[in-house]
Amino acid sequence: SMLALVSGCVTTAEREAAVPPQIVHAYLADKPEDLHQHFYVTLAQGNRNKVLNEMRLGLATLEMGRFELSEDLFEDALLQIEAIYADNEQAKSARGLFVKELVKDFKGEPYERVMAYFYRGLIYMRNGEYDTARASFLNGMLQDQLAEEDQNQADFALMAYMQGWASHCAANPALAKMDYEDFRKLTMSVPLPAD
Repeated sequence: SMLALVSGCVTTAEREAAVPPQIVHAYLADKPEDLHQHFYVTLAQGNRNKVLNEMRLGLATLEMGRFELSEDLFEDALLQIEAIYADNEQAKSARGLFVKELVKDFKGEPYERVMAYFYRGLIYMRNGEYDTARASFLNGMLQDQLAEEDQNQADFALMAYMQGWASHCAANPALAKMDYEDFRKLTMSVPLPAD
């Protein structure tokens, strides 16, 4: 069955490299069996679609309750995203070195990057790391601000809401109030949580 997996699960168009069966076997050994085909695609496609594949697998493993694996997948995806899309001079310089197509391949659309921070933030929340979760939601909002089209910039209200919720859970009512005020600037239609 491993040979069938290696030879049959990735189309020729998607294939970046042939992967020796012993490497495939070692790579898949600690991965959920239901997701072996998808992890193999990640391995075969290499860096070209790594961030996208890790985000997809991060969500799939989160839904399966494989929280540590999900955390690792999102962490790796976010490290690669931040190499190009962080809000600092080093990332700005890196963006200047890549042609637009390569950067797009490399790290995804703004809303996809936002959601990587959202899911990573949820894992921090689950672990009781509320301040770090808030920082993750804030970084997601920063990704939204980096959107190339003005109409899509800084309007991802969910991130502001989650910042407020993380501050609330961290027992920081002053910060939660500020976060919810930012949320209210984006939408009035969603009720805030009760005290």
